[in-house]
Amino acid sequence: LLINVLFTSLLGILYWILAARLYSPTLVGASSALIATLLLASTVAQLNLGGALARFLPRAGSASKRLVLSAYAVSGSLAIVVALTAMPWIDRMAHEVDLKGAAGHLWLILAVVVWSIFALQDHTLTGLRQSIWVPAENAAFGVLKIVLLTTLAATLPRLGILASWTLPMALMLLPVNILIFGQFLPRHMRQSKDREALGPRKIGHFVAFDYAGSLLNLASSHLLPVLVAARIGAEANGYFYIAWVVMTTLDFALVSVTTSLTVEGSHAEDRLPELTSALIPRLLVGGGVLLGAIVVGAPRLLSIFGPAYAANASGLLRLLALGLLPRGVIVLWMSTARVQNKVREIVAVQGALSIMVLGLSALLITHFNISGVGIAYVTGQTTVALALLPRLRRLLVQLTEPHGKAATLSRRCPESVSVDHLSVVVPVRNAEAQIEECLASIAKCRPAEIIVVDGLSTDSTLEIAQRFPVHLISDKGLGLPEARTLGAEAARSRWVALIDSDLVVGERDLEELLHEFVAGGYVGLQAGLRSVSGKGYWGRALANHHRYGISRRWFGLGMTIFERDRLLELGFDRTFLSGEDIELRFRLKDQGARIGVSRTTIAVHRFDDGFAFAKRQWAADGAGLARVICKRGPSAAWLIGVPLVSAVWGIALSVVRMHIHWIPYFLCCLA
Repeated sequence: LLINVLFTSLLGILYWILAARLYSPTLVGASSALIATLLLASTVAQLNLGGALARFLPRAGSASKRLVLSAYAVSGSLAIVVALTAMPWIDRMAHEVDLKGAAGHLWLILAVVVWSIFALQDHTLTGLRQSIWVPAENAAFGVLKIVLLTTLAATLPRLGILASWTLPMALMLLPVNILIFGQFLPRHMRQSKDREALGPRKIGHFVAFDYAGSLLNLASSHLLPVLVAARIGAEANGYFYIAWVVMTTLDFALVSVTTSLTVEGSHAEDRLPELTSALIPRLLVGGGVLLGAIVVGAPRLLSIFGPAYAANASGLLRLLALGLLPRGVIVLWMSTARVQNKVREIVAVQGALSIMVLGLSALLITHFNISGVGIAYVTGQTTVALALLPRLRRLLVQLTEPHGKAATLSRRCPESVSVDHLSVVVPVRNAEAQIEECLASIAKCRPAEIIVVDGLSTDSTLEIAQRFPVHLISDKGLGLPEARTLGAEAARSRWVALIDSDLVVGERDLEELLHEFVAGGYVGLQAGLRSVSGKGYWGRALANHHRYGISRRWFGLGMTIFERDRLLELGFDRTFLSGEDIELRFRLKDQGARIGVSRTTIAVHRFDDGFAFAKRQWAADGAGLARVICKRGPSAAWLIGVPLVSAVWGIALSVVRMHIHWIPYFLCCLA
């Protein structure tokens, strides 16, 4: 889907560059207003059935074909009705490009029908997990558009823009739907194991509210070019529309990427918080990079369309770009809300957004020209995003599984699964302040054995450890990977739990985590971590960071269970002094192994106070990321952005929660 957006964006920008150079600004403004009107009519006719396909098609089973055909039939029929109803307004705009008479009316009606089906087939491919075909289809459409635009500039100068949009789209319907109905749908129906009861009432309820929300969204997006053209003229709309095309392209990228969250979340709703957490860093990195590029390079980008566009629309484009990050929060929340069928809340959010953006635009456009729309857009998006952040945060931090889940998993496990067959490995080095409480909590869980691997401690760590029934060995100061490997080799049990000395576990935590590990078929399962500290600023800041940071749901080795033989087979890269958990996570994902972080078993993660401790923590994290990047090359290059994303996310949360005293911490962490 992201590749599709990149292809579509590049071809779309090239298309409007050529349009701006081959046609006058007045004709570009008139044609773009007509296209926006037809797209609006098409969107109205789609009833937002694309969202229903993304939500229900993944689990429709044998009803999949009927669901797609019904969506096509309903949308196509309604497209005719909407086009006929809106024809007086459409016809008025069509006169600007000399499109008149019965033939012109038929052309416009068919354009609305074709656009409706064209949009739904993309959602169908996505819902069938065949989104690899979406960029191929849209790339072909984009190339055909450009060819017709340049070809018709001389022969049909006033109709060239409209014709280059409508004709290629009609050509793409047949081959794409042959693939959908000939191959993808039959295969999906054969392979579908999980089926969801999809009665008309359930789908109708979802569509009714989701559609209402989409109509409200149209008022703040597709109607804006029409508003500009009506209030300040076609030429001003020509400048506005080019900047708006750039912004809506980026918005389309956000919606497309988050649609994947709706599809995958519908396949496995219990993984929705995990999937959402995985998507947030990508959105922050992408949005931050695009925002910086547009703010710095807006005049240069718009100069491609012509010097007049750079002179008149650069300020607007910068304003619109500032709305990218809050817009990301909104579309991310809406994707999770669709999975949870919270369509009423979506309607409320879209309504508030539409009222603010459209109302403020109407007020400000007279005084600030097209920049007034940019001010209205940023204000509306930011206000709504700030209201949604607490809801999104609750989704990410709440224990989404019911408390009875561990008991259910326990009943699914054989009686032989118990901590009597679990060895615990605790690597230590100069941990006298924490080791006693850690070992005392582990001893209460009664595992088969506790193996303490010492890294040549020079304080009283060993003396404290010997007060407990532990087996002591030494890693000779070679580091954590060596310590964990030696501990696993010394273990005599089937399962091994790796537990860091800065953790405290509950009396039944090991038993419940082991049951969840076996019942879930995991290769590695880590307990959730609740970070705490003393009263010092830096310790409390570290705990706050790890409690709400974007990486808290990432698989690591704080308190993690493996099968002993599999752990030894996997091994650790002993050249790593830190970051070995990240490197192991990459290898496990390469193998398709199931790994996870428990949402029912939560251990206490303790931080020391003091700036020196915080600095060592940051240095170790940064060095670990660097080692993984050096080892894995381009496939891990995205890790470079993790500190920046983490700092931006932490600062944003601090501002939203009115905890601005944490901002210096995040700046130091990033540095």
